[in-house]
Amino acid sequence: MNLEVLDFPWSHGYSETFVDDEFAKKMNKEFPKWDSPIWDRWGKVFDTEYGYKKMLADKSVMPPTIRSFIAELESPEFISTVSEATGIDDLLIDDELYGGGLFLHPTGSHLTTHVDFNFNNDIKLYRAVNLLYYMSDDCEGGDFELYDTDLQKQKSIPPKLNTCILFATNNKTYHGVNKVISGYRKLLSLWYYTKEPTKDLSEQPHRTLWVK
Repeated sequence: MNLEVLDFPWSHGYSETFVDDEFAKKMNKEFPKWDSPIWDRWGKVFDTEYGYKKMLADKSVMPPTIRSFIAELESPEFISTVSEATGIDDLLIDDELYGGGLFLHPTGSHLTTHVDFNFNNDIKLYRAVNLLYYMSDDCEGGDFELYDTDLQKQKSIPPKLNTCILFATNNKTYHGVNKVISGYRKLLSLWYYTKEPTKDLSEQPHRTLWVK
């Protein structure tokens, strides 16, 4: 699982070939379809003025290949890689994947520019690092957009199969998702936490801050 660390417009790890190609294709094939009953039985829907997506956080009902992938991302070995890439030590995981897990964005959906919530009250930890891994193979649009602190878009990353993005979540890492033109935007969203707030992260807990 390789990552290149890029600095613009803020530091982020990036890879277009994150895992073995065949393994990536297998996860794509196993990813639940839009009409799969798994979403209704164990997932939930995020449907607001800020975006629209289906979400699944229960690892026990996820496809086996994806479960094994998550286990690797939560392993001490990979957490060390995350620390090296971000400069943030003593990272912890959330076994319940609160607010994260599998996301499925349909055609026409988007996600408004925002700064992420900074504190998980269930586990009493500060959110420190985001990992996004894409399993899409038919998605046009749905690009991950990186903004500067003046809220000017500086970079876009398409949600291509086997692409991974890793970045520190704080008051400066504004991001959003542009409109999905066709197909489905499929991804795993996994977050790492710390006991104390990291650099540029508010100590006072707050929810997601939507900015436009």
